[in-house]
Amino acid sequence: MSDDESLRIHTHERALDGWIAVDDFVLSHRRFDGGWTRALTRRIVRRGEAVVVLPYDPERDTVVLIEQFRAGAIADPRTPWLIEAVAGLRDQAGSPEATGRRELVEEAGLEAGPMVQLWEGYASPGFADEYIYGFVARVDSRGVDGHHGVDAEDEDIRPFVLGFEEALDWWRGGRLLNVPLLTTLLALAVERPGLRERWRA
Repeated sequence: MSDDESLRIHTHERALDGWIAVDDFVLSHRRFDGGWTRALTRRIVRRGEAVVVLPYDPERDTVVLIEQFRAGAIADPRTPWLIEAVAGLRDQAGSPEATGRRELVEEAGLEAGPMVQLWEGYASPGFADEYIYGFVARVDSRGVDGHHGVDAEDEDIRPFVLGFEEALDWWRGGRLLNVPLLTTLLALAVERPGLRERWRA
């Protein structure tokens, strides 16, 4: 049993192992009034660290987005094909930036110039431990076409180019439903003037 000033883990068992792992905990934690909760059962999806990269072309003021099928949206009456930023699980042997550069090649056929981290944080800590690093990468968006992805992972990804202001219009119109993309796009909206000036110099 783990016991410190705020958390007690009574039991911890691996319920599912594989591409996604699931752990079951029975735990108690301190309440804000100074007492303790009863023993709580919590099931946690173990995803580890992920990287999201929004490719941005400062010369043309465009972003490169991708579209692919997502099983988590299978019940969405609009479509289970979501528009996203480039993303992937972090290589534990490498940095988040190195993972982002690899994913840009695999998912969009792009080589990145400078990359800037815009944000980081937990995606949905109520049930998962996934921690995301959000980047913007300087790219040349000319010639983006075709489809990409890793065949061994059955990826089927379509990259396409969109003007930055049009991407914001898509957000306002409810066409962008992927939260890591939205977080990165809106963070880029804040940092864009400075990045355009620096990257175009």
